[in-house]
Amino acid sequence: MPHLGHHIRIRLQDDRVIAPTVAQRRMVARVVLHHGFRYNLVAMALADSHLHMEAMCDRIAAGRFAHGIEASLKQRLRLAVRFIQYEPEPIRNHRHLWNTFKYILTQHKRHGLRADLVFEASNVPDLLGLRLQGRYTLENVRRYLPRVRRADLLQWLNMTEIEPADGPTERLEAATLAASCLDTLQGSTQAVVTARRAMVEILGSRVSSREVAKLLGVAPRTLRRLRRRHADPDLVMAIRLQLGFQPSLIPSGTGTVDSAISRDVGMV
Repeated sequence: MPHLGHHIRIRLQDDRVIAPTVAQRRMVARVVLHHGFRYNLVAMALADSHLHMEAMCDRIAAGRFAHGIEASLKQRLRLAVRFIQYEPEPIRNHRHLWNTFKYILTQHKRHGLRADLVFEASNVPDLLGLRLQGRYTLENVRRYLPRVRRADLLQWLNMTEIEPADGPTERLEAATLAASCLDTLQGSTQAVVTARRAMVEILGSRVSSREVAKLLGVAPRTLRRLRRRHADPDLVMAIRLQLGFQPSLIPSGTGTVDSAISRDVGMV
């Protein structure tokens, strides 16, 4: 009987931390989520020295997936050592699928890692509506693990419900970068322009145009062009949720969740 999918694990030969900075962890997320689309990725998380992924694909595809991740990360992170790939573990049944999903997303607890350092390199933000890069994984979870609820995920992560916010203004750039999985708002790429436009939408009329332009680091003329563009409502909501999300302030082992909670963004 064919297996449901595979649990894929990789680490570096010398067990060094794979991505010690926020920028590098976002790079890991971008690489895995980009490659994972074609392999029906449902979960991924980096725990300092090793990366776990759960994908609904066969053994040959799992090997290709892992190889693609290794090659991309070695090049993009300029790693001096090679990756070691474990033999992909077959997902035998639905219970195994559920347990592996939970195991991957709660690695930070077992390793004593700060949640705010781990979630950047996982698909937790995508499942909770905090980021758009891997929102396809939410659809995959709904397809293959339909009994997983947003309340389950929040409870596993010792978090209460995340309420969207519009400030404080000083956290807006950081929230926008996290929601967009970007390292900077400099440049003129489509992703950067879209992120800037979402920031303008959130600021609204609360801040003068001069202050907005200064905050974005753009000329007034550029700001006027931005305002003529359509703001992505999903990104606006993701940024607002990021503003309400402060994982570093959540003590380990605390937090309760009402199992009946349901929201329009992220998991239901």
